[in-house]
Amino acid sequence: MSLRQPNLKMAKSHTDLRSKILITDTPDDIKLKIKFAMTDSLPGVSYDPESRPGLSNLIEIMSHFDEGGKSCVDIARQYESFSIRDFKNNVTDCLLGSLSGIRNEYKRLLETENGRYLDEVTMNGAERAKANADATMRVIRGAVGL
Repeated sequence: MSLRQPNLKMAKSHTDLRSKILITDTPDDIKLKIKFAMTDSLPGVSYDPESRPGLSNLIEIMSHFDEGGKSCVDIARQYESFSIRDFKNNVTDCLLGSLSGIRNEYKRLLETENGRYLDEVTMNGAERAKANADATMRVIRGAVGL
């Protein structure tokens, strides 16, 4: 199967695994996902979610990881003279640098006691969510007279 799909864009709800970047992705996976992320053929980099949604999505991703807290407009302005390929390389570098520590810690937690800590955190979170949902349902039932 080809990695090129014209309608593929980064979206966490999309069922295609290539449409999202996971902390468990290898650096090579991330490079490929960014390389083949849908953009357009217009020259330069600009932030315009309506006219350039694919490129704007990459700018938004980069803004989330920008250590200086730059806005999407500021990032687009910084890279406006770059080619799309060069901008994608910068997005890749940014993500790889930002995710490496998170990925390493996640792997360490998975390898420690077969991931028991993560299992405990998940179970505790599920118990708290259930308690909150139960409390909300009591309020709703009372409000509607059930």
